[in-house]
Amino acid sequence: MEQMRVGTLQHSRGITLPELLVVLAIVALAVTVAIPVISGAIHAARIRTAVDQFAVSLMAGRMLAVTRQAPVSLTVATDPGNYYELPDRNGLARRYDMPEGVRIVNSTDPITFQANGMVEGGARTVFEARRAGSPHEIWEVETSILGIATVTRSVAP
Repeated sequence: MEQMRVGTLQHSRGITLPELLVVLAIVALAVTVAIPVISGAIHAARIRTAVDQFAVSLMAGRMLAVTRQAPVSLTVATDPGNYYELPDRNGLARRYDMPEGVRIVNSTDPITFQANGMVEGGARTVFEARRAGSPHEIWEVETSILGIATVTRSVAP
């Protein structure tokens, strides 16, 4: 007959309250630091997206004019509006509103693409982005007489 051996049980140690509080304090500190950084990145992405969408709309207007062999105008509403409109392929005006924190300061209005894709005299549209605690940003979209848009960003004091 074999004897049964009774082994000693090893007890696993749990987490103490002070250890848990230290971990929670570290997590809270990390979240406190990360939120402004993430918020700033989201704001910057919102601005860049709005300006890029405007540049893409200019390219779409140019392509539409060349395809139709007829002038196509992009209209810009600066004050009291804060949007621009471009006809779609069916000729219906499609409105693009600027997101919160982004304002169209001034623009050539309308920006008219001729049947050959050119813009007489070129065009310039200026966007402004303001956010508390961050530098004032100015975005410019220059449309050459050939109808090609370029985007530049500057930071105002």
